[in-house]
Order: sequence, then C-alpha cells, then structure tokens
Amino acid sequence: MGICNVGYACDGYARASGKMGVLMVTSMTGSLSCLNAVAGVYADNVPLLIVCGSPSTDDIRNYKPVHGTL
Repeated sequence: MGICNVGYACDGYARASGKMGVLMVTSMTGSLSCLNAVAGVYADNVPLLIVCGSPSTDDIRNYKPVHGTL
C-alpha cells in the first residue's frame, strides 16, 4: 500500500470499526503525504492517533542528512 493511501486506510478502519485508527509515518514526505486524509478525519471528528518519527535533535542541529532516517 502506498504511503498516500495509508491515511485513508486508517480513516476507513476507524469509521467501519468504531475504534481509533493509528497512523504511523516518517518525518518529511511521509507526514506530508497523509495531510489530506488527516484533514478529512479532523473535519469529521473521527478518532485517529498519528505517530510521526523524527531524526534526533543532534542530527538536525548539526545539519546531518536525515531524509528517511528514524
């Protein structure tokens, strides 16, 4: 499943089951690609937990290449 579809899959799961959906994405492109699905979930008050990975603050502070790093 492409990362763009994962947000919609979590949305569908939460709506169909009545349970909270859980969306796990990486920073940068992973989190940006699910924004439309998250906006729909927010607008309709669907329960969703979003977990977004991020590079360490030391890597960011030292300008290390961090694309795709967890």
